[in-house]
Amino acid sequence: MNEEFFKSFGVETDSEENFISEIRTNMERELTRALRSLTKQQVLDGLLEANKIDVPSSLIDQEVDRLRQQAVQQFGGQMDPSQIPAEIFKPQAEKRVQTGLLINAVVEANELKASEEKVNELIEEIASTYQEPDQVREYYNANAEQKSQVEGLALEEQVVEKVLAGANVSQVESSYEEVIREANTQQQA
Repeated sequence: MNEEFFKSFGVETDSEENFISEIRTNMERELTRALRSLTKQQVLDGLLEANKIDVPSSLIDQEVDRLRQQAVQQFGGQMDPSQIPAEIFKPQAEKRVQTGLLINAVVEANELKASEEKVNELIEEIASTYQEPDQVREYYNANAEQKSQVEGLALEEQVVEKVLAGANVSQVESSYEEVIREANTQQQA
């Protein structure tokens, strides 16, 4: 193992000890994100299962349009979003709208607001993955739209924490690979 080997993994160091430390830090960060994502999805799925709600079709149609736009943007933006059949997105749109309504209900019922501490924690987590974390922190703190998105994520996390506090929770032991694989599978679905 030499400096060239370390660089092939994107780690700028000349010591095996620093290389191992950097890899461990990255793996721990990835595991924490994966566990948070899986827990959040399980909580939101549980909320949906426990609270069947009918959603106005106009809200579903709006969400289908958003999903169409996202799909077009992801694939180069060279087609009219309305050419993509709505049926492709309808189940996902309905689930997203229901989830959003339930999250809003939990926020209102518990008078939750995005905590500044949680927002800063999330910005710090994002910044820690970049070469120049100070620039990333400044960017989020200076850009109201970007900070608002982080506030939304913080509020969602607070909702998950609130629901978990009142839930019967069981833990399952899993390997690092299993957790990462499950989180990646969930993201693709």
